Amino acid sequence: MASVATLDFQVTSRCKQACPACTSLPGASEEVDTQAAAAIVCKVHALGVPRIVFTGGDPLLRPDCGMLLRLARQEKLEAILATPGDVLTAGFLRAHGGWIDQLAFPLDGPNEAVSSKRKHAGHFQTILGHLELLKSYPEIDVKIDIAVTRLNLEMVPELVVLLDRLAPTHPNRFSVDIYQVHPAAQQDADSAGLVVSDEQFA
Repeated sequence: MASVATLDFQVTSRCKQACPACTSLPGASEEVDTQAAAAIVCKVHALGVPRIVFTGGDPLLRPDCGMLLRLARQEKLEAILATPGDVLTAGFLRAHGGWIDQLAFPLDGPNEAVSSKRKHAGHFQTILGHLELLKSYPEIDVKIDIAVTRLNLEMVPELVVLLDRLAPTHPNRFSVDIYQVHPAAQQDADSAGLVVSDEQFA
């Protein structure tokens, strides 16, 4: 699989959030146990894929998340942790930050009012706090994921301006992924109604 650059490993569908239009609903799939998860990480290396993304749900809700990150590094994989950030702590970063090449967080708006339309109250400030904390870990790259829906469409430019202002104050490398949310089979009609058209997204 030399042509495959990245493999996303959804290690859990559990999450503290309940975002409308999420494609990974809590309880949507069973988790593999630690032994099976470790075997998958080793298989990724054996296939020649250089990068693994631990995603969910929230991978940090698995008690073995730190071990899987360390194993990925031992297997000489680039390890990315994609988390909503709700349970990330300074202690976890002290213990396991050395195994993380990139941390990816969702951010839905440039302020709490917009963010709380899809995330629990306080999520916006939580992510800003994590970004401040990551200044002490300059070797960890930061990626901000912006899911565009009808709830935040008009505010995406303002969010990009905020990130443009924040990025130069950090030693970390920043990247931003702005993507159009698409309807998924397991979503209800209300969630599917959040999807913006191709024209609106453009």
